[in-house]
Amino acid sequence: MLQTTTVQTARLLLNDAPLQTTRKIRVIHITARADIGGGQESMFRLIGARPEIEYFAACPREEPYWKRFQSRLSTSSMCEIPHRRLRIRSLLKVAQFVRAKHIDLIHSHGLGAGLYGRIVGTLTGIPVVHVFHGLHFSWRVPF
Repeated sequence: MLQTTTVQTARLLLNDAPLQTTRKIRVIHITARADIGGGQESMFRLIGARPEIEYFAACPREEPYWKRFQSRLSTSSMCEIPHRRLRIRSLLKVAQFVRAKHIDLIHSHGLGAGLYGRIVGTLTGIPVVHVFHGLHFSWRVPF
């Protein structure tokens, strides 16, 4: 099995010199939402962007992004998780998927996906890259 370091994987994802491997680097993108949003669109644009990467996705089965991700990935490259809900069963399902697909890097998008990514990364020992998409403030006055 191919062994890559976190630094090598990060350099590849940051458009540094191509990494010479015997197989494509396997990256799973995780989002806890698949409705309209900037994080989902960013994830959609990343999937398929680099020919040396094999892409996978974990997201809710909802419109419009489930079908958009499916247009770039096979069904066997996708793992369904609940919309904005952290469930033990779903965490274990994603961890099992990550192990079965020999994922090299977990890339999570947004708050809920960040929880999934970090926990699954801890369970599997796979490095995690997390991207925050947007800052969310409560506009209610506390007094």
